[in-house]
This record gives sequence, structure tokens and C-alpha cells, in this order.
Amino acid sequence: MIRELYQHKDFTIVSKPEGLSCHNDNESLLQKYGKDWHLVNRIDRETSGLVVLTRNSILQHDIQNALAQGKKTYFAVLRGNMPQNPDLWHEWTYPISDKGEGRELPQGLVQDQKQSKTRYRVLQSNPYFSAVECLLITGRQHQIRKHSRLGDRPIVGDTRYGNPKDNQRIAKMYGFQRMALHAWKTEFTWSGDKIFVEDSVPKTFFDLFSLAKQD
Repeated sequence: MIRELYQHKDFTIVSKPEGLSCHNDNESLLQKYGKDWHLVNRIDRETSGLVVLTRNSILQHDIQNALAQGKKTYFAVLRGNMPQNPDLWHEWTYPISDKGEGRELPQGLVQDQKQSKTRYRVLQSNPYFSAVECLLITGRQHQIRKHSRLGDRPIVGDTRYGNPKDNQRIAKMYGFQRMALHAWKTEFTWSGDKIFVEDSVPKTFFDLFSLAKQD
């Protein structure tokens, strides 16, 4: 279900559910809103969370620039244990391409690689999973998915960059059937106003930790 979280005269910020494409399918977010609407940002079909739309095509580019100068924060559950310390920020700085790649070559071809940076901190962890807050510094395609994979901590349920057998095992053990990546918060300035919107993290992400304790 699409939920509208914030309305401005120039744009609307919605919560997109996992499994819904922003624009590529007949059953897409843009199709559901109608041809008068334009996407300001996009997230992957497998990702849930915040998407900004506008009816004003003239302002579309300016709103995109405002978003780029603001903060985009994601919540992800990664495979494996990482030291928990919410006060300590780390960085992934692997150069990656701006294309959709695959598990065997997530960075892409050397000639296509560009400087990339994701800041992250570990909010919760156990022997099986780590919940991280990710702040995009650059905006490459599949950036968090690629960076976590290159850091040997792929996102749980990521069918493109994760381990298929591992994903199947987690789905069977925990009933978790999606990719654990959520566009969590957005913060930017528009027409002198500070815009801050947060979309609550799906409960199923946290269930992974409570269920794992029972194993």
C-alpha cells in the first residue's frame, strides 16, 4: 500500500512498498499516480521507503538538486556480525560503476568505476545479522547494495548481490521473503523551509533479530 507522508504545494513524499517498481512496469508507482506526475527520486523495486513526486515538471530538476544537497538515510539488515557501536561511523569507499551489475562483479568494469562513498554505523547486531544506518554521500546505482557486498556483508534477501543459497536458507528459517533495505529518512531545504520526513522501518526487519535469539 502506498502511503502519503508529506504534502507540499510543490511535491509529495510517499512511502513505496517493497515489490513495486517506481516507473518501469504497468503496475508502477508512477502509473498509479498518473501521467501528470514526475519522479524526483527513485528507489529499487526491492527497496521500500521514501519517494518524492511532483506535478510541476519545471521544478523537478530543482527539487532533485535540493535532495542531492540534503541527506538520504537508509536502514538495512546485513548478513553476518559487525561490532555494534551507534556512536561510530564507518565508510565504504569502493569505486563502483553507475550501472546495475551482478554478484560476481559488483564494482563493474574498471573503466566504468567512479568514486563512491557510503557512511554507515551499526545500530544492532547478533551472530547472524547486523542492522545498519547508511548515509549516501554519492548516489551511484545500487550503491548500498554493492558496497555492502564488497564489504563481505551483503544485504539480507538481495537476489542480485547476495548469496542465493543463503537467502533461501534465511527465507525458510525466518519466513523473510524480501530485501532488507528501506529508504528511511530524507532531509533537505526547499524554498527556505527545512523538510524532514521519516518512514518507519518495517517490523519484519527487527523480527530477524528476535527470531534469531530463539535459534
